[in-house]
Amino acid sequence: MKKILAPLVLCAFAVMVWGASSSAETADIAATANFEGVWRTEGGEIVIKNQSAQLFEFSFHGYSESGNTGELEGVAVVTSFNTAVYKNKNEYDGRIAEVTFNAVNGTLVVDEANSFGLFGMGVYISGMYKK
Repeated sequence: MKKILAPLVLCAFAVMVWGASSSAETADIAATANFEGVWRTEGGEIVIKNQSAQLFEFSFHGYSESGNTGELEGVAVVTSFNTAVYKNKNEYDGRIAEVTFNAVNGTLVVDEANSFGLFGMGVYISGMYKK
């Protein structure tokens, strides 16, 4: 009888542990704003995909009023319910560029700091984007 019960107890324990971690992951994803989609503003477009509770992939395509274009692709880390941050180190002077994504009431508010031409001459990612 012990030989039969031991595997059953082990299986039941594995199901409980797997179910708990799966539920926790689902709760984390549900607790994060939905960043995914195509976001547009007058000066460009951001595409966000492959979002998890911890991060998402993005690509930015923008242009300036003088006709210059710029692009950036990367992975942003989710830091709170509606905020994610992308950081990039400048290989020439070591400064860290930072792009912050905030999802607020159907708008993606994007701010940049120390961008030093990261997106192209005269091209900026900062702005308010709508789906």
